[in-house]
Amino acid sequence: MKKVGKYILYLIIFTMIIVGISRWRVVSVSESYIFNSNEVEKVEKCQNVLLLGAKVKFDGTMSPILKERAMAVEELYNNDKVCKIIISGYKEVGDDYIYDEVSPVRQYFVNQGIPENIISSDYTGIDTFTSLKNVQDIFGLDDVVIVTQKFHLPRAVYIGRALGLDASGFVAYKFPYPTKTGMYKDIVREWPAALKAVWQSEIIKN
Repeated sequence: MKKVGKYILYLIIFTMIIVGISRWRVVSVSESYIFNSNEVEKVEKCQNVLLLGAKVKFDGTMSPILKERAMAVEELYNNDKVCKIIISGYKEVGDDYIYDEVSPVRQYFVNQGIPENIISSDYTGIDTFTSLKNVQDIFGLDDVVIVTQKFHLPRAVYIGRALGLDASGFVAYKFPYPTKTGMYKDIVREWPAALKAVWQSEIIKN
């Protein structure tokens, strides 16, 4: 039993080291390509902008985290930084329900006066990796400004650059966290997510 316990401890330590290295890799690759909320002027004009999807409410409207991303894209548009918008998220149609992360954002943009002809929808963006891969494979683009929250951007930008995109990021920042617990939860989950990102982007590339 002592041997088993020792091996389990070694496995835990090894896993922590690998997760730490992955997180370091993600942050080091992406940090110089991320623009904070007060750096909108540093974003070049006429960009392809990718809004990453997030959960919607039970009534189908945008959750605060998704609306925050939409408002950040709107700010880029109002500062003449946008030529194309891709809304990437998940859509599922059941017998008695429709779950759709894309359409509420698209409608918000239209309501705000953003032309429909510059908005594209990707309903197959089931995760960050897939959304970035679709930028290449479906939309045929090689550069993109990714819009999501600060905790998420290093991983998103890293994945984009690992896939060969000229990827940068703009922080969605309009709403504060209602609780510190939610903030810490989002930050902590990025550590194991970094390991998955490195595995997908640099090892299996799928």
